[in-house]
Amino acid sequence: MPPPTTPSQILKCQIKDLVEWGVVETDSKAQSRGKIFLTPKSKGKQSRALYDARSQNSEIEWCALVEHGKFHLMRPFHHILVGLAFATKRPYLAEIDFVSYSFQFGWCRALGRAHGFEVPPSKEEEEHKYAFRVPVQGSAVMPLVAQATTAALTEAPSIRAHPNEWVDAGISIVYDNILIAGSEEDVRRRWESIRARCEQVGVVIGDTQAPTTRLTSCGVEFQVSDPERRLWRLSPEWIRKATTWIAEKYHAEVRRDQEVYA
Repeated sequence: MPPPTTPSQILKCQIKDLVEWGVVETDSKAQSRGKIFLTPKSKGKQSRALYDARSQNSEIEWCALVEHGKFHLMRPFHHILVGLAFATKRPYLAEIDFVSYSFQFGWCRALGRAHGFEVPPSKEEEEHKYAFRVPVQGSAVMPLVAQATTAALTEAPSIRAHPNEWVDAGISIVYDNILIAGSEEDVRRRWESIRARCEQVGVVIGDTQAPTTRLTSCGVEFQVSDPERRLWRLSPEWIRKATTWIAEKYHAEVRRDQEVYA
């Protein structure tokens, strides 16, 4: 077994919240093989609990996951084709976004203990080892699990299907973000059906964009109110964030970084 890591630097109030939300639990048998840390979400008002699972990921037997090698997210090109819905004369669009999707799954106690962590001990609490009750955001298996589960909830094509099948079906999925396209009647029917199915199985839905002719999905804005002039563009907000990130990570005066700016 790999040696334990040093304690995670996380506030006591944050640990308390994670325990109350059912994300982690105290466990004296938890293996301290990684650290938990928080990173702000896109809107900056909430944080996402991430776990450094590189040690555990290195031990995954990928050959046993027969579907993993055939799993790929749709390229932006195909996502845009879904949003423009060229196969529909008068298209409508809708989007659904799940909340804390990874934490809505469950896994066995052995996996929870294998993804454990420690926090600095305090005088009030003797136990300072924690195990995850839900899959960690950091596990290399979770993208496959999330994509396959969302595809099943939305009755989408197989995650192994060719992107053109997804375009023809009028649906694009990026883990917990769902873009639906088609005729107004079809989009309204599927939008309601997906919401009802999620409610039935307990999947929590966050931001949604009801059937419309204009929306933003995964950083791409679509406008299809005029079927003869279907438009798309990158969201200005996404562009701002991307350029800020590039400016912070790459430097125009460094030769190997100049291709990024080009």
